[in-house]
Amino acid sequence: MTELNIFELHEELPLFELDVHHLDNDQRDRLFQYLDVNNNSVLTVDEFRRLFKLLFYSTKYRENHLNDKLETKLLNALNIKDYETIDVQKFNIIWEKWIKVILKPQSALVIVDVQNDFIANSGSMTVKSGQTIVPVINELIQTINFDVIVYTYDWHPWNHCSFIDSVHNTDIDRSLIETFGKNIADIGVGDQVIYEKYPKVVQHLCPKHCAQDSDGAKLYKDLVISENSMFIAKGMDPDIDSHSAFANNSKGKGSETELHNKLQQLGITDIYVTGVLYEYCVGQTAMDGLNRGYRTVIIEDAVRELSCSLKDDMKNCLIKNNAYFIKSKDVLDLVNSTVRSVQMALVLANKVFNNNNKLS
Repeated sequence: MTELNIFELHEELPLFELDVHHLDNDQRDRLFQYLDVNNNSVLTVDEFRRLFKLLFYSTKYRENHLNDKLETKLLNALNIKDYETIDVQKFNIIWEKWIKVILKPQSALVIVDVQNDFIANSGSMTVKSGQTIVPVINELIQTINFDVIVYTYDWHPWNHCSFIDSVHNTDIDRSLIETFGKNIADIGVGDQVIYEKYPKVVQHLCPKHCAQDSDGAKLYKDLVISENSMFIAKGMDPDIDSHSAFANNSKGKGSETELHNKLQQLGITDIYVTGVLYEYCVGQTAMDGLNRGYRTVIIEDAVRELSCSLKDDMKNCLIKNNAYFIKSKDVLDLVNSTVRSVQMALVLANKVFNNNNKLS
């Protein structure tokens, strides 16, 4: 009997209709049977590749976002070698840990530091065009059914290490070990220092901002507050800054906020990041999200930066780590899984295998 050629059969076989509303074992088994063209109860790599066509074929735009390079990355992340076959047991694990999440993700909108000091005209660090992102964020809150809306905010003590005032205030005992060639008296906003307490952490110095209980620390007045809200305060340790909503800049023991734990309790798989500042708090929150295995999306018309060059550096870093970039008009399709991202699937595959080439 001539061996079946799945590439010749591909166009003759009807596409398997994935049903996101009934992700049960029956659909899993039928999917395996559909992929098993040779009907021998195991999948070759070529048979398994047909799954990618089903998952990433956009039902709205009718276009395939796959290419050979991305397919190879996915196979490597799933620890599938060119010569091996995928049996039912391994396929069932991939279904449970990977396919089901792609088809029905749990999503959080993360709104980073939309506070008066960054957004209001009178703010101490007002971001150019910062107010223009607020209506975009509000529409996302009001029109898309996110599983949770996260509001993060700087909540700095009066003597916080990021304040330029703290460097020159003699009442604050905080030793410097590096001033990058400047005399202490000449250090100003935008300069960098390293404090003795955290000798590996470079601190960028800013005007006093988001001080606890100040008007500048309040969330911007026009920002909609959702009923399914979570609030995450950061930057409360006077001696270490906290750009990321997940952890302070020391990244050591005890640096974590409660965000990761709370998202895990809710079963969140995807985070959609908005807010300010792109080059610092937005970008670092996204990077930490990726490092913790969240499929991470930057909504590009809902973020703003102070420095275009630093923003570009941050974006390049996020691209290298498989963050996904979209406009707000495309968020609904992604949240509803009408459109599915190969890059986001790759992040998930790496998480499932726990970076050890073994299914967890």
